[in-house]
Amino acid sequence: MRVVKLELSVWISNVEIFHIMKIKKVLFVCTGNYFRSRFAQAFFNYLGDQQKNHPSIHWQAFSRGFEISLLNSEQRKVPVSEFTMKKLNEMQIPLSYVQGQPTQVSQADLDRADRIVLMNEREHRRYLEHGFPGLDLKKVCFWHVEDIDQIAPTIALEALRVQVEKLFLEL
Repeated sequence: MRVVKLELSVWISNVEIFHIMKIKKVLFVCTGNYFRSRFAQAFFNYLGDQQKNHPSIHWQAFSRGFEISLLNSEQRKVPVSEFTMKKLNEMQIPLSYVQGQPTQVSQADLDRADRIVLMNEREHRRYLEHGFPGLDLKKVCFWHVEDIDQIAPTIALEALRVQVEKLFLEL
């Protein structure tokens, strides 16, 4: 009797590993889901796509707003702030990274997020505590980026750019 040893080799590309891994979700939340959170979402996902062949990158962002009813009729005509569009264009980030219309945050959104980033603690902590009192705060991160009624849009967007890059590297 003859014994034959067989070896089986399996090759998996980095792209295949990326699709096998669970993609974790980061949720960016601001008031109207129109300016800050939309920029953060677009920039984060752009950074992720630039690193998509790296097997450890497995985060994807989406964004919501606590009170999208505050958007005025002019703001409702376009899916994102003109300041956000301008900054993304300057950074050569395609506007396709800004998807859909401003969307109200829901309990389901908070549940499916692995990390939640609120754009401004002073402004948004109360929405979280009153609207979603049972939420596990361990997955919540508070930033301190003011809205455009408090700070110039260019300063807010630059602060967000720095914060998003920092978060991306931490994850």
